[in-house]
Amino acid sequence: MNSKNKILSSIRELDRWFETTISHIQTYDPVSFNPMNLSDLAQAYFSTGAITNDDHFTQKGLANLKRLIAVQNADGSWNETDPKINCKSTLATAYVGCNLLKSVNFVNGKLAINVENSVMRASQYVRSNELAPGYFLKSDANCNDTVNVNTICSFFFLYLSKHTNLQGFFQISLRTIKRALKSQMKTGVFPYYAAKKPHLAPISYHAIMMRLLAEYHCMYGDDLVLDSLKKAVDWFTDRLDEQFMIHWKGDLGAWAYRTFSTYGYALCGLVYLSKFENQFQLWSQRILNHVVRSQLQDGSFPVVDNLRNLANIGIDVTNGFCLASHGDFRATLSLARRSFGKTSFHEKITENIQLFEALSSLQKVF
Repeated sequence: MNSKNKILSSIRELDRWFETTISHIQTYDPVSFNPMNLSDLAQAYFSTGAITNDDHFTQKGLANLKRLIAVQNADGSWNETDPKINCKSTLATAYVGCNLLKSVNFVNGKLAINVENSVMRASQYVRSNELAPGYFLKSDANCNDTVNVNTICSFFFLYLSKHTNLQGFFQISLRTIKRALKSQMKTGVFPYYAAKKPHLAPISYHAIMMRLLAEYHCMYGDDLVLDSLKKAVDWFTDRLDEQFMIHWKGDLGAWAYRTFSTYGYALCGLVYLSKFENQFQLWSQRILNHVVRSQLQDGSFPVVDNLRNLANIGIDVTNGFCLASHGDFRATLSLARRSFGKTSFHEKITENIQLFEALSSLQKVF
């Protein structure tokens, strides 16, 4: 079976799991199916519908778009929502805005007008939360200067500039992406924060940066972005073992530790870069094989990338002691919880939606 067929088969099984899960809970849980997740799910269905010519998927995407517009706040924002947080968020607004702009070719009539209005209201909200050039407020609950948040905002304004042909949006995007690239360390890794706690460089968020840089370069072929992507991919591939699984030693991002969706995001960067450097084709194929093999019988994917063996237990213990040495005791407990596979329903839904969206986007390039 070739890569494209592997992905499509995997997506159909995952869609079956979502159908079963949603019918079991009878309604869209507003925490697990929060705005960011809903927008990813809509985009995944649109991408799959376009590849398969199956209107069944497209209609699901449209239904999720309508849900998204219905929960947008009056000021144009969307909330960042999880079991511990529910507040207005620049991150969530820019993220949802990107996915809405990716969806414009699938809507018409009144819904197209609603999407257009929604996106422009979102742009005003995000723009109003630029605290300094290229530095955006994450949410009402978090003002930390966060690399992936700034990059997603840059991506949103790049999409806006393409959609509207307004140079102002492009200038915001360009200054923001250049600032984000300056955060990349000499080793090639992206830290979580722009200017503090350099020991926090979660592999999962680094993989998200790989995905974002690949899409950014695809839309705007800047050499600085491509060079940064190459360094990021080199750092990531150095952390794969002989079975092309991630070696998690040294990863201290406890809230995102061992997340299985990391493979999906990384694949997006690797597959794109393989257009320029052929050696990454093999890496992409091997990682995809690992992802497909890991799919569970019910059609879902695991939340945590963790084989319970002595080697992995040793890695988890070492990472925990390292976190404790930095005084991050709550994070140490969180890491221990994830290393034992303790996950919530919200985490299960989120991880599988993220993988669904990443895999569906790969169908266009494999």
